[in-house]
Amino acid sequence: MAALQQAASRLPAAAYRERIVQAVATNPVVIVCGETGCGKTTQVPQFLLDAALATLGPAASVLVTQPRRLAATAVAEHVARERGDRIGRRRGQRTPRGSEGPLTRVAARLVPPWN
Repeated sequence: MAALQQAASRLPAAAYRERIVQAVATNPVVIVCGETGCGKTTQVPQFLLDAALATLGPAASVLVTQPRRLAATAVAEHVARERGDRIGRRRGQRTPRGSEGPLTRVAARLVPPWN
């Protein structure tokens, strides 16, 4: 876990943590652009969850959508691993029933440790 957290802190998104959190707090829509592998999918939701936990406490949660079930599962598993947890305890994913079409969105929800 420490190695994962150390690797995450070296991702380009880590340098923009405060700017991203502030932008989300003060704007109704924020678009985060960056190279593949910079931390947009795995780090930004964790930045936002940590900031929300500091202000909202146990009411905080972050919902991340992905276009396919496999992507949502992979994101949820990666984030859980980075936070020293496993899917189904504090992090999880929910997938819609039925087939996955071009408009299907699946969600990975990050919730505080005490939920």
